[in-house]
Amino acid sequence: MRRFVKPLIRNTLRKFGYDIWRYDPQAEGIDRLGVQLFRDLQLLLAATPHPLLLDVGANVGQTVRAYKDLFPQSTIHAFEPSPEAFETLRRATHTYTGVVLNNLGVGSAAGTAKFLEYKDSQWSSFLEPGEDNPGAVEREISVDVTTLDCYCEEHNVEFVHLLKTDTQGFDFEVLQGARTFLSSNRVQFVLTEVNFADHYKNSVSFDKLFRFLLEDGFKLVALYNFHYYGNYLSWCDALFKNPSFRESRS
Repeated sequence: MRRFVKPLIRNTLRKFGYDIWRYDPQAEGIDRLGVQLFRDLQLLLAATPHPLLLDVGANVGQTVRAYKDLFPQSTIHAFEPSPEAFETLRRATHTYTGVVLNNLGVGSAAGTAKFLEYKDSQWSSFLEPGEDNPGAVEREISVDVTTLDCYCEEHNVEFVHLLKTDTQGFDFEVLQGARTFLSSNRVQFVLTEVNFADHYKNSVSFDKLFRFLLEDGFKLVALYNFHYYGNYLSWCDALFKNPSFRESRS
């Protein structure tokens, strides 16, 4: 009976975005990466008391709150194109200091773009839904879009400790718009969602995104938060590090 109960519990938890691992008492005190994302970020940025973070696809403030809990002295520039989600984001984060909110989309070129808002705002995207997309599009709006290279130049952002992008299939466009910053070793970590299922049309495959970051000197740290569609891996988060990161242009 136990061999059937354990898979049932694990599969049930995975439906809600969680997973379980065997407890290893011999591993106590060992700094092992790849198990818990926020714990790893806290460990990897332990020597940085005032990290600067870019939260692209901030939605309603989930990650801003999580990062502020981890790094109370951090500066966070958050981006959310949806007016409704942005208003919720604003209300959810108004008590924090060091948070700069931008009601903007982020991509590979500045301008305006069509944005599809879903009933569940976490699925909203600049891309059309694919065959495996379970969401329901409610409306189409036009939003302003910037690039991270332009934004950082305009706001005198010299370096970034963590660039997080979760834009529902649009993450490669976000990274392309940060090419100058990435290639000049001014970003230490990149945390991006990577998709394996057909959730969005024309979304870039993991191998292309991986090679793009590899060309700029980044190395894969670990994969986290595995989600499944049927019996296949659907999407997860990937953390990359640039060993050549420097906080000065000189």
